[in-house]
Amino acid sequence: MHPRHLLRAGLATLTALLLTGLAAGSPLAVPAGAAGEPATTTTLVVSGGTSYGVDIVLTAHVTSEAGVPVGTVTFSIDGGEVLAEDVPVDASGTASATVPADYIALARYRAAFTGDGFGDSEAAEFTYVPRAAVRLDAEPTVLRTSGVGSPLTLTLAAWVRRADDGRPVAGEPVTFKILGGQPDLFSMNGGSVVCDAVTDARGYATCGGKATLAAVLSLLTGGAWVSHPRLGGYEFTSAKVPVIGPGAG
Repeated sequence: MHPRHLLRAGLATLTALLLTGLAAGSPLAVPAGAAGEPATTTTLVVSGGTSYGVDIVLTAHVTSEAGVPVGTVTFSIDGGEVLAEDVPVDASGTASATVPADYIALARYRAAFTGDGFGDSEAAEFTYVPRAAVRLDAEPTVLRTSGVGSPLTLTLAAWVRRADDGRPVAGEPVTFKILGGQPDLFSMNGGSVVCDAVTDARGYATCGGKATLAAVLSLLTGGAWVSHPRLGGYEFTSAKVPVIGPGAG
């Protein structure tokens, strides 16, 4: 066969192979590395974190016109702190991480996809974590005195729990005081402080103290109160302490 005819026949065969490969989705359609890595798009969904102490779930979804991308996702927060590194993308193109909401702030989360044979991409999303409400349950106390003219003695106790799910709140300060009325965030500097305590792992706080006889009027008109300050991740709250007595002590 004439060399020119051989060349035409070879070109025809190669063309047929390329067309067949394109129709079948063969890798021949895009030779490896010849046209760069397929582009990807990453989206990020932030859920949970409804209040301080409630976990935040970060879910990234990565897509590409070339198919489900292969690679990993690194989750971080603005400022550079890495929360979860190199989380593999699953068969649906999804990667997720659960992180604690251990701060009170408006924060911007990032999900950065690093492709294996696919292009990189990233996404960011804002979320706000508010303070959590707490519930104070005060235990009844017996008002004791050693005799006429002696100071009043009180042993006070209360439980501090999250208002949403009842979990104990450990390591939180509480103040027991005698006050002329129910305390609020702006009136806690008044009254007569009996004692201060910190909750244990069960959310339980207890302490004892003395109050002068001059505090009896406030005790009768207002009562004994326990309060938790608006501190850290928790809101201010207060509760009245049931007082029984007086008793001999």
